[in-house]
Amino acid sequence: MKKIVILLLVLFTLNAQNQKAEQIFLKMLNSIENTNSLKITFEKIERLEGGKMHKEKMSCKVQYSPKFKVYCYQHYPKKGAEVLYVAGQNNGKALVNPNGFPYTNLNLDPHGSVLMDKQHHSIFETGFKYLGNVLKYLYNKYKATSKNLIVYLGEGQWNGFDVYKIKLVHPNFRYVYYTVKQGEDLIKIARKKHLSEYMIMDINNLDDFYDVKPGQKIKIPVDYAKAALMYVDKKTYLPVRIVILDDKGVFEEYKYSKVVKNPTFTAKDFSEDNSEYGF
Repeated sequence: MKKIVILLLVLFTLNAQNQKAEQIFLKMLNSIENTNSLKITFEKIERLEGGKMHKEKMSCKVQYSPKFKVYCYQHYPKKGAEVLYVAGQNNGKALVNPNGFPYTNLNLDPHGSVLMDKQHHSIFETGFKYLGNVLKYLYNKYKATSKNLIVYLGEGQWNGFDVYKIKLVHPNFRYVYYTVKQGEDLIKIARKKHLSEYMIMDINNLDDFYDVKPGQKIKIPVDYAKAALMYVDKKTYLPVRIVILDDKGVFEEYKYSKVVKNPTFTAKDFSEDNSEYGF
């Protein structure tokens, strides 16, 4: 009888903790949805072809509405490189200061091979909105069939933030075959399925996001990740550390050192004429 009581207490505690994790997760999603502008400094670590982990550190300003705008400054590996993009301007191109050869500003396709070199995501996914949408999709897809979808891992301090630690655990991560339809590329497939276009490109040994044709069968994951670890800031309920895992381990990790939610920007913040910028 004593063992049964202990077991029931353990199950009750785990259930209560997972309910708490779900509440934190939903507050995080709500906080992300209510973020209209963002100022962040972050380090990203992304797994590239062959398993090599590529690191970058950047500081960015992002305005999501009413018009998408983004400015990013790279601290490393190319200190001083800058990217500026404003929706509806510059013929849809991003203005790039490479801070090196060819020693002039460039106007580049945000999804082109130059800006997407060694990148999992384009400048359009800067900040939390994109991954927030992916996590929301996974939650809505599996919340009715998985009791332990969101797991509570405790509280603590990380990188100067007081955080909650939670984890989304995918119940059925695997790969399936998909037939490319007319007009589709990897980016369109990934957005439709809430997947990573880089992961699809990598597992199929493709050259770029456009290296497919109608009728071609490719391998895709059934979902974006096998698991996602999140450290959630207790003040803003924004994630300050995100680790995405697949069947090989860490696929990508994002670590934030400075986060300002909904700052007020002026036109100067997204202008190449800003005297603080190097364009």
